[in-house]
Amino acid sequence: MANSNTNDSTNMLPQPPLEERVAKIEQAVDRLLTGQGQIITLINSLTQEVSSLTQDTKERYVDLRTRIAINHDKLDVIQRELYQLVKDTRDPRF
Repeated sequence: MANSNTNDSTNMLPQPPLEERVAKIEQAVDRLLTGQGQIITLINSLTQEVSSLTQDTKERYVDLRTRIAINHDKLDVIQRELYQLVKDTRDPRF
């Protein structure tokens, strides 16, 4: 039985020169680094956008809470006036 770890030179494909293989590896690494840089730029951009949206959301929340408080105060005034109207209609002052 033949050893499966032996190298049969007739089954090996010819390899490009070492310099060419190294150059291809360097190009692949450069592409990866460029891609990584683009991803980091995109993440930073998204982070800024989320931060901006968060700030906008906070401002809208404060604005809505202010409007709710104002409307609540107006409703209190209207409610008091309605109670007074009901009181006046039940017990006329004439």
